[in-house]
Amino acid sequence: RMEHGRVELEETPIYSAAIGSASLSADEKAVCGDTCVAKRCEGGRLLMVLCDGMGHGENAHTQSEKALELLMLLLEAGYTRRQAITAVNGIMLNASGEEECFTTVDLCDVDLWNGAVICEKLGACPTWVVRGDHLKKVEASSLPLGILEEAMPCHAAYTLHSGDILIMMSDGVADAFRDEEELKHAIVESIFIQPQRMADALLRNALLCSGDRPRDDMSVMVMLMLNRQQLSPSRR
Repeated sequence: RMEHGRVELEETPIYSAAIGSASLSADEKAVCGDTCVAKRCEGGRLLMVLCDGMGHGENAHTQSEKALELLMLLLEAGYTRRQAITAVNGIMLNASGEEECFTTVDLCDVDLWNGAVICEKLGACPTWVVRGDHLKKVEASSLPLGILEEAMPCHAAYTLHSGDILIMMSDGVADAFRDEEELKHAIVESIFIQPQRMADALLRNALLCSGDRPRDDMSVMVMLMLNRQQLSPSRR
């Protein structure tokens, strides 16, 4: 980066992350109530957030979008995850008044230097990690953001390695399957090297299991982690 006559250099992290996402509204005439974002920050940090607003449609979208935007602003400004979550929870409680207003939050804070992942969940669905033929489920029991005066996210930490796939989803996708075994089978069937193709395939499988009529908004976010030293020059 060059600014005011100064050149600033930053070393490239060891890991590279390719990301894909797909969403579908429960009402074809309305906007999806889920929102998600993945953003690379300074220092080799990758933030992935998926929020699911109450219900579906415009109101749900507004709730989840505002929560997501505020979380990202605070995290990028230097707030810790807990500080950002507490601040946004207070804003949502004050803004809702007499109306019920809440959103789930699934936050993955990824260190692209060592593969460490810290996950904060508030009413969010389990996250899945695919490593070869093995599936790991990361789940936590907690209430969504905007319900209690003191937000109590559930915390989980794990490490990703080159070739691992991280999958985040809203309950519209998770609940589309009859049971966990059917969901795991759909994940395995949806595995592609390109994360975008995998997100599209998993959403399509969830839609098929819903009889082509989604009962709730659906969103999937997929991240593939690779060691940069193992990539060809054209893929770095």
